[in-house]
Amino acid sequence: PPIASAKEEDATKISIGFSPKIRPQPTYPSVFAIAKIFVHDVFWQAGFVSKCIQCMACVERLVAKPSHPLLPPPPPPELFSCAVGTVIFYLLFDSYVAAFQYCMDAGMSKATFFCVMTSVSHSICYIGFNLVFEAFDRFKVFQQYKLLRKPYQNATSSLRWKCWIEASIGQIITSPLSAYYLYPAFCYFGMYDFDTPNPGALDLFITFSTAHIFNDLGFYWTHRLAHSKWIYQKIHKQHHQFSGTIGFAAEYAHPVEQIVCNQLPTIGGVLFFGSHPLCVWIWIALRLQQTYEAHSGYCFEGSLLAKLGFMHCDSAAFHDHHHTVNKGNFGTTYVSVHSLLSS
Repeated sequence: PPIASAKEEDATKISIGFSPKIRPQPTYPSVFAIAKIFVHDVFWQAGFVSKCIQCMACVERLVAKPSHPLLPPPPPPELFSCAVGTVIFYLLFDSYVAAFQYCMDAGMSKATFFCVMTSVSHSICYIGFNLVFEAFDRFKVFQQYKLLRKPYQNATSSLRWKCWIEASIGQIITSPLSAYYLYPAFCYFGMYDFDTPNPGALDLFITFSTAHIFNDLGFYWTHRLAHSKWIYQKIHKQHHQFSGTIGFAAEYAHPVEQIVCNQLPTIGGVLFFGSHPLCVWIWIALRLQQTYEAHSGYCFEGSLLAKLGFMHCDSAAFHDHHHTVNKGNFGTTYVSVHSLLSS
């Protein structure tokens, strides 16, 4: 091999960093090129796109059929949500396997993979869903579904900025740290290994049903407790600064309330009873969609998506009433929990 010049030889030996300097520097692919390869391998080759197209075609044929007066009414949103979660699991499973293998080959630990996927699922939902609702307000579309607001109920710009700053801290710092240090707890309570095969439709449906029941009861009682006089003044009052609530404010709460009233009821069903890791992230997305819609200020009753069962119209109407009058309607499932507990 050719003898390196004195300049190149010195450059490889002298370094103030953790590794020697090498000249000429090797050419590395750009971040965009790496992301493009990742998306292609995980989503396109795994067949996720083709499966989505097939499902959209099935929904289109279903909607095109005329309704019949003897057909049963649509199932409750929670029951339908369990079925949707099961279908999404099947759609994403091959892509999930490809993503897991990709990250393991790159040297990522399982704890880090769990942390990244949990944080990304949370952040995509928080930004994606709430930007849609914000766009509805900004461009005045779908205003027929907008719940009534008095002028004093509209959030001030300073309150919005405070909400966004706290949300940014939560998304960038708090959420990833919580996910990373909760990983051993998920393993302790029986979370399936990442390379576990598809557990089957019945197992998935039971997992999502358990998560719904735990969340409905857990959120109801912790939220009702939060409205006791002392706890409300010291902790829960922060969340009710938005009397006319918005989707971004769904997670605007005191740290104690975030843990006890929001996070624990949300993840308890998939944490304490064991589940597939992909179920954890799908359930988080389903639960976040519900709470963001409930805080959005929109009730899509009568819309196509509501008729198909994808919207939580009761949650939106009842929880918005809870914020405007500041009493009653403490839970998320207004057909079952409130009927049983007369609240």
